[in-house]
Amino acid sequence: MIIGVRKILSSIGLTLLTALGFSSEPAILPQHNPVPKQSPVIIDKNASTSKQSVSLMTSPLSVPLSPTTTLITGTSSPAISKITTKQKTAITKKILPPTVPIINEKNSTASTSPATTSKNQLINTYIASLPKTIAINILNEEARKALVNIICTSDSSGLFEPLSGSGIIISPNGAVLTNAHIAQYFLLKKENGQPLLDCILRTGSPAIPAYRADLLYISPDWIKKNASDLRKEIHLGTGESDFALLRIASTTEPNTPVPTKFSYISPTLDDTYLSFGPQLLIAAYPAGFLGGATIQRELYSATTIATVSHIMTFSSSTNTTDIIGLGGSVLAQKGSSGGGVIDAFGRLAGIIVTTTMEKSTANRDLQAITISHIDREIKRRADFGLEAMLKGNIQSLSSQFNKNISPILTEYLMQQLKPAY
Repeated sequence: MIIGVRKILSSIGLTLLTALGFSSEPAILPQHNPVPKQSPVIIDKNASTSKQSVSLMTSPLSVPLSPTTTLITGTSSPAISKITTKQKTAITKKILPPTVPIINEKNSTASTSPATTSKNQLINTYIASLPKTIAINILNEEARKALVNIICTSDSSGLFEPLSGSGIIISPNGAVLTNAHIAQYFLLKKENGQPLLDCILRTGSPAIPAYRADLLYISPDWIKKNASDLRKEIHLGTGESDFALLRIASTTEPNTPVPTKFSYISPTLDDTYLSFGPQLLIAAYPAGFLGGATIQRELYSATTIATVSHIMTFSSSTNTTDIIGLGGSVLAQKGSSGGGVIDAFGRLAGIIVTTTMEKSTANRDLQAITISHIDREIKRRADFGLEAMLKGNIQSLSSQFNKNISPILTEYLMQQLKPAY
């Protein structure tokens, strides 16, 4: 969600816009128990010198989740937007349980069935194929280098009522993955074709202006389904197709060249690992409890460790891994939408997309869409997937998208801003 959305959007004809990548409030999910507890969190007050740690409670895995969920689509700054699910059914998938030996009643000795042995062999083969794990301090440092804060302002609102969300660089040539409910603001245009909002990417802790970006891709399906929500105070959504890609095009300083290579976290299509209920590192720019001026001047990145507590799919027929539940976390607040979810091997497994609306972040359920879901959605629309897109000429792809597709999506969105008579 984005902070200052209410004032900014009202100043351009919107009564309110809340999406989990910009500041607003998180969307709502039905309550379910048990609620995973939090893990230790690191808040970077000064990336080069000091770190402030907050100890949070940890909890075991929890699996149950209501089949129909109301999710917030993203945690943005100054809060996660209030995006809840659009009454889309998400079917819960179970976390793989540890192997339980079969007990022979006669002699009470443990034995393993042929089926279990075969399954164990497959699991062991898969585990053996995984890359080496990365030390948590190195993983944390690399995540922060690739993390960006996406902040948008308008002429009428000034710098102190910003819309703020998160994103993560996923390729050395400057592709940034974030949520559609954040990137949609790049589509809003004035009558003269100029951007309605001034959106830039910031890096560091505290966040400082760094880059300007162009749209590389945003899900037309998401825009079509959610454009009418621009005027709604509470947005409902499942997180399905709620992703977008940006291309870093220039720096915010005219005389500063764009880096030839960016720090990045490479995305992975391997979602099998998530089925084991692993611990993951989450990185974002939470801003749910900050005012506009603080977001503008002193917005700090934060990371935490969370455990996969449940997995959901949008397709009962294919049983794909589309959404992972990460339990309560300090990052379950506005501004975190689009933040990275990284596994122990340094791979990007997903991005933050929704959360529940409990008062305490410890009692919320933070959720992320998987990279495999994003890849499948791109392939549904194109002849290639995410990996091929990132290896291609993203400048050319961005130009084509903004020439052929963006104008249609912009018109679709701008229609929602026109007053109803």
